[in-house]
Amino acid sequence: MDLQVIYGLTTIDSVYSYAINNLSNQNHPDMIFVSGDEKVQGLIRACYEKGITIPDDISIIGFDNIPISQYYTPALSTISPNYAMLAQKMIEGVLAIINDKNIESVEISSKIIRRQSF
Repeated sequence: MDLQVIYGLTTIDSVYSYAINNLSNQNHPDMIFVSGDEKVQGLIRACYEKGITIPDDISIIGFDNIPISQYYTPALSTISPNYAMLAQKMIEGVLAIINDKNIESVEISSKIIRRQSF
């Protein structure tokens, strides 16, 4: 499976422009992961304009599980992070920095919400 991760693009427009300039109906990955559900709308629009069907030609997964993602066309598959655990680990990390302690890597549980885009 050919997976592409789109990160560092901060707006719907930048994801749209990236997709318009880098995807074609004959040349695209099997799946794209976009770091932010809101920005996925730019990718969905670009795929539509290029005749790339979701999920038949390409699967898309976002990150955040924002409420509107279930209403995209197609409904967006997304990763839903455990925000309570994330906040707790962030606070622990800040306290460790304040107290001059080493910070270890942490794992945050999350789950995949599978909808129509995957």
